[in-house]
Amino acid sequence: MTSDSAASPATTLIDLPTIDLRGRDAAGLTRQALGGVLPRAALDVDRAVELVKPITEDVRVRGGAAVREYTHRFDGVDLASTRVPEEVITHALETIDPAVRDALEEAARRARVVHEAQLPGRKDSVPADGLTVSTRFIPVERAGVYVPGGLVAYPSSVVMNVIPAQAAGVESIAVASPPQQEFGGLPHPAVLAACALLGITEVHAVGGAQALAMFAYGTSECAPVDVITGPGNVYVAAAKRIVSGTVGIDGENGPTEIGIIADHTADPAYLAADLIAQAEHDPGSCFLLTTSEKLAAAVAAELSNQAAALNRRDAIEKSLAGESAIVVDPSMDRLIELANRFAAEHVNLQTADDKAVLNKLAHAGAVFVGPYSPVAAGDYIAGPSHCLPTNTTARFSSGISVYEFLKRTGIARYDTPGIYATGSLVYRVGSSAYGAYPYREWAIPLGEMLGSITEGIVRERSLTSGRVVYPPSAVTREQYEWRATVREFDEVDAPNSVTTSVSLVAQLVRVADDSVVWSGAAQEMEPIAQTLSIDAVIAGLSTAAARAIVRLTDEAGSAMRRLAAAGAQQR
Repeated sequence: MTSDSAASPATTLIDLPTIDLRGRDAAGLTRQALGGVLPRAALDVDRAVELVKPITEDVRVRGGAAVREYTHRFDGVDLASTRVPEEVITHALETIDPAVRDALEEAARRARVVHEAQLPGRKDSVPADGLTVSTRFIPVERAGVYVPGGLVAYPSSVVMNVIPAQAAGVESIAVASPPQQEFGGLPHPAVLAACALLGITEVHAVGGAQALAMFAYGTSECAPVDVITGPGNVYVAAAKRIVSGTVGIDGENGPTEIGIIADHTADPAYLAADLIAQAEHDPGSCFLLTTSEKLAAAVAAELSNQAAALNRRDAIEKSLAGESAIVVDPSMDRLIELANRFAAEHVNLQTADDKAVLNKLAHAGAVFVGPYSPVAAGDYIAGPSHCLPTNTTARFSSGISVYEFLKRTGIARYDTPGIYATGSLVYRVGSSAYGAYPYREWAIPLGEMLGSITEGIVRERSLTSGRVVYPPSAVTREQYEWRATVREFDEVDAPNSVTTSVSLVAQLVRVADDSVVWSGAAQEMEPIAQTLSIDAVIAGLSTAAARAIVRLTDEAGSAMRRLAAAGAQQR
């Protein structure tokens, strides 16, 4: 469909500003400079925080009583209980328009497919011999979903927040939505029906800042949550800022935004419809970035024609005239750069080469490619969540996904040779930080291991003969009675204790049992024990030496068991 129509004489023209960037340096349009070039719907969260802080603090202290008081003050509803009875939630689904139910079911199905595909797989890595590292993704235990309910109902927000949480594996999910006087002090029936459709049985008839505080601090009816997500007005954003740190939040998302990048091939009627779909939220920032002056004029005329037939015409005209603009520049690259600086919540591409433009687009909450991908489809049915970053925060954040409900835990597992072979790295990093050799971080467990073997062999050998039998001159009486007490050694002595332990245990294993005659591990240890020096110990045992120690300790354990058995027979 192509339209070149102009506004009829009876149609009120929308005063949509046009900004001509020809001759301006796009590189100079920084985020700070954009404030003086492109209008944007304001979100004064700082001011709202001042108003909201007493409310959240009161809820933290007084719990449910405070929540009910603020609900009565702001919503005109006197609640005996914030929690909606389960039978009411079920009834809402049973009585909803079947066509609406079918649409919600399809929206939920698509959202589940999209978000289950986001789940990360677990993959182990091996940074070094003897070390395995993996990342474990663990869902939070409980999530709170806020669903606004001011001028209109948002059952789609139930789908767009609950499905990612369920896909992530969150076991407990609570929903809060403002009570409506016309529905007997309950949230909108469409919201309740969406909750029932997704198996949510905990719904609270609470809105605004008090709902966020209820989720964060808990009441007698609502246990505190770990994460809060969901859209809302500036007071909801302010409450999120206040409770952030007590709970996780998805972001302080503000008024809706759309940026359309289009060239002469685009249909002005389609562009106008996409702009109006966001402008009707009021407030909202709507921008058309185009290389075509002719297209800019046609879209302006089309906006007036289409808005004239809509029941939210006043809100649309207010948003388009005060917080929106058409930007004209013959350079597509400059327009893309401008879009990246603006980092809009929604970006729609309608150009002759959408793929090339998409590849250069770095910052956007969600992108809709082509004339048949309206933003409204993303708001309700496409699958990805419509809860997206606004106010340039798409530069560093993303829309809601399973990741808002998952924690990442790093898991490292060393085997014995692996940790002993790491000594040199511990030394280098630790000494650079503290100016001293961190012997005890790794020498103590090694010394204790070898020392315990020494003591065990001496003890079991004594049981066998009824007295301490000293081996030939290879091991002196003092060495034979040596005990590992590495904790008592200072930094200079610690390496010597390890060297002595290695040599002593190797020799003790040799004489512990007549049937043991320098097996492979002991033979490996003899030259290692003889050549170990303080410097070598400080530098860290090699992997070969560490593995030989492990084999030697296993062999020593076998000798100890044989000695214990022989001693038991003699007794």
